[in-house]
Amino acid sequence: MLKRFFSFLSVAIVLIQGTLFVTVSAAETTPSPTQTSLDPIGYIYCANEGGSYNLQGTCDVAYGINGKFYYLYGKTGTISFNNSTFQDPAPNVRKKGYYKPYTQISTSTPLPTTNSTPSPLPSSTIEKVFYTNAGGSEYISNYNTKYFADNSFTGGDVYQTNSAISNTNEGELYKSERYGKSFSYNKSLPNGEYQVTLKFAEIYYNATGKRVFDVSIEGIKVIDHLDIWNKVGMNKAYDVKSNVIVRDGQLNISFDSSIDNAKVSA
Repeated sequence: MLKRFFSFLSVAIVLIQGTLFVTVSAAETTPSPTQTSLDPIGYIYCANEGGSYNLQGTCDVAYGINGKFYYLYGKTGTISFNNSTFQDPAPNVRKKGYYKPYTQISTSTPLPTTNSTPSPLPSSTIEKVFYTNAGGSEYISNYNTKYFADNSFTGGDVYQTNSAISNTNEGELYKSERYGKSFSYNKSLPNGEYQVTLKFAEIYYNATGKRVFDVSIEGIKVIDHLDIWNKVGMNKAYDVKSNVIVRDGQLNISFDSSIDNAKVSA
């Protein structure tokens, strides 16, 4: 997911399995004075690296710094904010912990995302502009949103599975993937600040250590040595969010493997 932020115009561009779409909201947004624009959007600071926080009820939590974060969803009790719990999103930099209260949504209402309840957008008309399904063909979501066939990539191959994907109500988006030793997505965008959500699922291996890779956005490593199976197991959705700044008119997302192939599945 990419969200671009202005004082009087909120723009969100979403990447889901290589899917990029823009939402535009004509409403003024004012950030919390205790947070910067590189903090996770909608989350509340609660601890420094090495600290812990006792969650009140069910919450989503984030760990990182300067726009680079790992996320856990639907957690309760005491959370320790360290590299063992989350992996290290920013090596050799002191990180912070954040939380966001989890809002239960009726099961009769389709969930808008896979693992978490998103922060509400300002109440105004939302224009959805562009979607692309990485490694897959055109797809219509539960919201009747049209995802165009995979595009804006350089390198890589595609793979698909027929297995069910858990932790999401959009499992079809996770059943295909673009994979390779090194590949990228490159999309022309206006200069500005964006929030990127990359969605993954391990749909090929059923053991840890079989696939390990890094992801860089705009030349900054935002995911380091990711082993999806080690995080959530096989055929389960897993999301990572990062805030980035585009300065050259093009968003560049690169995937590079250290074991087997890198991939993106939503």
